[in-house]
Amino acid sequence: MKFTTTGAAKVTVVVSNGSTKEDNKIGVSNADGTVKVTAADAIAKKSNDSTLETHTLYVETAGEWYLYSTTGSSYIYKINVDKVTPHTITFNANGGTGDGMDAMTIITGDTAKKLTKNTYTKEGFVFGGWAASTTDAEAGTVLYADEAEVSDLTEDVTLYAIWKAGYKVTFVTSDDTTDAVDVEAGKTVAKPADPVRDGYKFYGWYTK
Repeated sequence: MKFTTTGAAKVTVVVSNGSTKEDNKIGVSNADGTVKVTAADAIAKKSNDSTLETHTLYVETAGEWYLYSTTGSSYIYKINVDKVTPHTITFNANGGTGDGMDAMTIITGDTAKKLTKNTYTKEGFVFGGWAASTTDAEAGTVLYADEAEVSDLTEDVTLYAIWKAGYKVTFVTSDDTTDAVDVEAGKTVAKPADPVRDGYKFYGWYTK
């Protein structure tokens, strides 16, 4: 079944006759299949009765969409498409550097989205989360941690990077290198397990 949206929309699908397989879900796809959205809840598995189920999903853009079931078959009783207002999250480096982070779209009522992982950096500082304003960022007031889940915004939001004096710490052995860890100035970092090397005794970590 094909339907068209003029922008972000809430798609409500009523189905009957259940599913032929476990975890069968209602989904929509654009014409070339590059964008797919699936309802969060699975269709109940049942035997050809007349019970109707309602499943909801959200699309963020205008276009032509095609309805489908992910792993089985279901009878589509009806479909409603309601326009919704999406809200945008914009990321501000707040004195940091790096390639710009793409804005995100959040639709109220949709499942929570994880914030894009921070990619900004600042020499001599470590990232401390996102603030609602430059004033809050200066005060270190965190609105969202890195990659926090966000849902149900009521307006567009700009998030400002919080920077705290600190360092990146990496543990290096002859065989391995750990991922860099951000450590605030004056705080400690947990060291990894002592490395093992045949014929050698480990004495500790040094910086030079």
